[in-house]
Amino acid sequence: GGSGRGGGGGRADREQFCDELVAAFAEHDTNRSGFLDPITLGHVLAQRNLQLPQAKLRQIMGNVEKNEGELDYRAFAWELGAVNDPNERRKAETEAAVLEALGRLDVNGDGFVTALELGQGLTYLSPEVSSKINSDLVRFAAQQADHDGSGQRVDVRMFARVVSGLDAASNDAMHQQQLMRHDEVSAEVAAKHRENTAATVLSQLQRFDPHQTGSISPVNLGQALSQIADFSQEQVGSLLGNADVRRDGSLDYTERLLDQLTDFVVQGSTNRWTQIFRRWDRNHDGKLTMRELEKALNASGQQRELSEVEEIMRSADIDCDGTLSTEEFLTLMRLMEINIQ
Repeated sequence: GGSGRGGGGGRADREQFCDELVAAFAEHDTNRSGFLDPITLGHVLAQRNLQLPQAKLRQIMGNVEKNEGELDYRAFAWELGAVNDPNERRKAETEAAVLEALGRLDVNGDGFVTALELGQGLTYLSPEVSSKINSDLVRFAAQQADHDGSGQRVDVRMFARVVSGLDAASNDAMHQQQLMRHDEVSAEVAAKHRENTAATVLSQLQRFDPHQTGSISPVNLGQALSQIADFSQEQVGSLLGNADVRRDGSLDYTERLLDQLTDFVVQGSTNRWTQIFRRWDRNHDGKLTMRELEKALNASGQQRELSEVEEIMRSADIDCDGTLSTEEFLTLMRLMEINIQ
C-alpha cells in the first residue's frame, strides 16, 4: 500500500526538523511574540549550517505571515521543512511548474489571470506534472484563488500553492470536502449496486416462475440459487425459514425472500473484493498503490493496460491522496459490476 494522508516517516521527519528549528528560533524570541526579524532568522540558519539559495529563501518568506517586518518563525520553520521532505519537494516542483506555465498568460505581470487563461495555461504543463493534478483539485484551487468569484482575477501564486498541495489551510478544507464527497459517492454507488443486484436476482427467480405468479417452489428455488451464486447451507436454511409461504406451499419471492437473497449476494461480493484488496495491500496500510491496483484488478478478472489503470486510479481516488482505500476500491468494483450488469 501507499503512505496515507499526513502519515509516514516523511511527515514525522519534517515535524522533528521543525520542532528543533522552532526551539532554536525561540531562544532569540525574548518577548515570546512568535516573530523574529529576517537577520536573526538567517543567523540561526547559519549556526545550523542550513544554506538555501536566496531566491528560495525569498519565496519562503513571501509565504509566511509578517508583523512589522518580522516573520512568524514557526510557519517559517514549517516551510523550510519542505526542503527536507521528498513529498514536499515534489509539491514545490509542481508549484514551480504551474507558476511557470501560468506566467506565460500573465502578460502584464500583475500576478492575476482569468479563469479562461488559467485553463489554457494548464495545457502547457508536462504530462508528468498534469498527472499529479486532477480536475477536482483544479476546481477547488481556482475557487480559492478567485478573488471576487467573477473568474476575472485568479491569483496565480495562490492557485499554484493550493493546486500543488502546499497550502495547509486549503489542504484541510479540501480534505473535508473530499470526505463529504467520498461518503456521498460511496453511498450512491452502493445503493445503485444493490438495486442492480436485486434486479438480477429477481430475473433469475422469474425464470422458474413462467406464469409470473410471484412465487416459486422450494425445489425451483434451489435451482435458481445455483444460478445466482454459491450459498452456504446456513444461508439456504435462513432463506427458507424467513420466506413467506403461500397456501400451495410455494414461496413468495417478491419481498422478504428477494431482499434477503439480495443482501447475501451483495455481502458475498463485498467479502470477495475485500479479500482481494487485503491480498494485494502488501504492507497492510489499508491503501493500494497504482501497481497494487493493477494486480488487484487482474485478480478480480478486470485485466487492464497500465494506461487504463492510471485513468481508473485518477477517477476512483475520491480523496485525491494518490492511493485507493478499501472503501474507494469497493466503490470502484461496484461501479464496474454495475457497468457489466
